[in-house]
Amino acid sequence: MTILHYQQEDAHELKAQLLKSARDERGSYLVFDATIFHPQGGGQPSDTGIVTLGDKVIQIHHVRRQENEVRHYNADINVPLVPQQALMQLCVPTRKRHSLLHSAGHLLAHVTEDLYPYLKATKGHHFPGESYVQFEKAKGNLDLDMIADQIRRMVNEDLPVQNIKQGDRRYVKMGSYDQAPCAGTHVWSLGVLTGVKLLRQKNKKGLLKISYDVENES
Repeated sequence: MTILHYQQEDAHELKAQLLKSARDERGSYLVFDATIFHPQGGGQPSDTGIVTLGDKVIQIHHVRRQENEVRHYNADINVPLVPQQALMQLCVPTRKRHSLLHSAGHLLAHVTEDLYPYLKATKGHHFPGESYVQFEKAKGNLDLDMIADQIRRMVNEDLPVQNIKQGDRRYVKMGSYDQAPCAGTHVWSLGVLTGVKLLRQKNKKGLLKISYDVENES
């Protein structure tokens, strides 16, 4: 079982023990007894960064949870499976970008459901350049300007963002909004989301997607 340290938002380095070096259909990967890398999932892409093993500096370009382990994919580097400690280092700008987009998606969902109570957010896709939130039971196009104005009000209030763990489940709570199931990474407060932009909406057979971006890199 890999201990998941990526849930600590202020941790960007970690020492861990190498447990496995192998290949699958995606390429070469490493498994450790702990990780600081967020694996792809929950609508959020994986972290990237480097792992230093002895005199080898290994670029980690993708991370996934598979078969009860967290696989750290690298560029086909041959790593002998011998007991050794690794130093993991995140690409911090990538982590921050993913956290901004993920938090903005949750805020967009909360605000839209608040303004249009008949809607329910059912999917979030928080990848750079292609982020959107999907809603069910749409009756027509929405007033994006009104939604954007309410998002700005929430951002100006600088509401706190809390990661909450209850048993084996994780949630995120923004201000007074209800907590939502989420195992991704997030910002500490909504005040950093000053660059949220609603780009467009697409309504097809009652499923409405609102595409968005976050222009700032705070």
